[in-house]
Amino acid sequence: MSGRRGMAAGVAALLAAAALAWWMGRPERPPAPDPTPLDASGERSLGTLRARARALESRTAALRPGRTYVVIDTGRNLLTLFQNGKEILKATCSTGSGRALADPVRRRKWVFDTPRGEFVILKKYPNPVWIKPDWAFLEVGEPIPGRLAERLA
Repeated sequence: MSGRRGMAAGVAALLAAAALAWWMGRPERPPAPDPTPLDASGERSLGTLRARARALESRTAALRPGRTYVVIDTGRNLLTLFQNGKEILKATCSTGSGRALADPVRRRKWVFDTPRGEFVILKKYPNPVWIKPDWAFLEVGEPIPGRLAERLA
């Protein structure tokens, strides 16, 4: 994987984590009883149902962030970028596999899970240097290099 691809994958993973964190971190609320009145036949009229739908859409819109945010669907590996409440981009992304990788020599273990919750990106480094981590060598059965130059992709 090239340095730019690795960086792109890292940024995508960070965005995925941030979006997923926002979506999954919301507290669960029990559903409110439906206050829509019944008509004479015991059913709800179309007009009252439409009014109720508009009210629910308004409440849902108030819960969404107002600026730019990302939502990651880990089941479909799908990243969706929203800006001011409108979807502006859909893209395939990588998410955690849940797989574990062990380093028997140094007795370390990595678990590749996508974190859940709400995250905020505090800083962005333009054109960062990517240094290939130990687990990337172990994953393909290569020895972990001792020199930094051998890690730069």
